[in-house]
Amino acid sequence: MRLSKLLNIVFPDMCPLCSERQPEDGKPICSTCFSDLSIIHGRTCTKCGGPLLTEHARCRECTDSPRVWWQSAVSAFCFDGLSREAVHRFKYHGDVSLIPFLSDACISAWNERCPDKTVDCIVPVPLHWLRKLRRGYNQSEMICTEISQALSAPMIRAVKRVRWTPPQAQLSKSKRQNNLKNAFLVSNQERIRGKSLLLVDDVMTTGSTLNECSRQLVKAGAAEVNILTIARRL
Repeated sequence: MRLSKLLNIVFPDMCPLCSERQPEDGKPICSTCFSDLSIIHGRTCTKCGGPLLTEHARCRECTDSPRVWWQSAVSAFCFDGLSREAVHRFKYHGDVSLIPFLSDACISAWNERCPDKTVDCIVPVPLHWLRKLRRGYNQSEMICTEISQALSAPMIRAVKRVRWTPPQAQLSKSKRQNNLKNAFLVSNQERIRGKSLLLVDDVMTTGSTLNECSRQLVKAGAAEVNILTIARRL
């Protein structure tokens, strides 16, 4: 018997979310935790990717909101309960064991809802250098690496965060746009010009950060920008 198999018998891999049960059939998390996740199913808004309760193509918020610079948005989960726990473990505690599960969920959601969308490049939402230094990594880049391989599209760090900003969720609606003014700069402009980009982040909260990054990318010559996130607030 190989050593790896022996170790797995003596010290079996436990579910990274509950640490109590073993995942079944090679799945990354146990069936109990999986059933508790708030997966976004059914009809979604063609613009923001949120669940739709009406027959309209867009939700009321997207219909009434000012200009949005991306074409479509997809999220795998609602940001609540165990979904929030999974994102926080990965984002703030460096639990890399969740990367395969979270990235696979993103890829499945994208392929299900946007099967005909062209993706030329994958672009991670950047962290300010100070925040990345403190955390040690950019969680969006780590997810992007997996998505890039699955979609056979290169990951390009096309956006830089050149100014530190407080989290958008802590600000009033009127202050969010000013908070992001001059916060992002497009680099590698020649590599994204005329391309269809997939902008990836961990959570869509207010959408302001994703919209500002999309605006800068479109102004720099991108043909279109689409959004993919692990989860979104409702």
